Amino acid sequence: MLEILDVNDFDIPALSRLFMTVRKEEFPWVEDARLEDYAECTAGEDVVVAWHDGVPAGFISVWASDCFVHNLFVAKEHRGCGAGSALLDEAFRRYGKLSLKCVEKNISAMRFYLSYGFFSRGAGISEDGPYRLLECLDCSIRLHSLVGRSGENIERIADVWKRSVSATHKFVSREHFGMIEKQIPSILSAVPQLIVACKDQRIVGFMGLDGKSLEMLFIDPSFIGKGLGRRLVEYAFTFSVDRVDVNEQNEAAYGFYRKMGFVPASRSGLDGCGLPYPTIHMVRKQVSRFPACTD
Repeated sequence: MLEILDVNDFDIPALSRLFMTVRKEEFPWVEDARLEDYAECTAGEDVVVAWHDGVPAGFISVWASDCFVHNLFVAKEHRGCGAGSALLDEAFRRYGKLSLKCVEKNISAMRFYLSYGFFSRGAGISEDGPYRLLECLDCSIRLHSLVGRSGENIERIADVWKRSVSATHKFVSREHFGMIEKQIPSILSAVPQLIVACKDQRIVGFMGLDGKSLEMLFIDPSFIGKGLGRRLVEYAFTFSVDRVDVNEQNEAAYGFYRKMGFVPASRSGLDGCGLPYPTIHMVRKQVSRFPACTD
């Protein structure tokens, strides 16, 4: 059972130990982590603590004037109980928006923030290495790896595919659309990793990953152009995705992937289903995991 409370003086010794321990475990680039670091790194900030069964599971500290999350730490033994999301939920409720910096090599943290609702707004170099400036203006859409491939889940995802393709793939003939639609359930069931974007239990977008390849990415038409595609692709980058295929006639998708750092590498006269729709095979050109911002 989680309880979210403002910090008090009696919490500081336990939070100091938590802060030091997590930094030693998760941040090998940080040297000589000390108990005193907690007080120094949270001075002047609002601190909220997540309690799990009477034990501090984690905390968040925020520069209130900038809505900037300076620290978010959850003890290793308490991960998976929802403490990190609960702390961000409380901060978002209080401040209405949030921003933070995340070191690029901290992949687990980057993946968590992108799944929560953050998106990349900039980049820089710190003493800990390259970082991304992330911002969250809306946390209502969450990203999840789909574990169960039940018939109901596949049907819901296939419905997003159908509406998305109907809106964006006008070049596909009715005959070919029907042929592909019949194959979608088996394709969705076979792709190694499915990531879904959900808003209020409703699937509004998804992508499929196979190793380093982005196999598919489709978004509900009402959510196209609102940054969800970028979030999904940046999330894919945390799995080292570096290639994608796009229909040549889908100019909007081709332009989008160019902005995300992909470049054309080769071309095929047929698509993945063997139909006469030329396909451009694209690869990542950046050394960094994340593309330069184009906002």
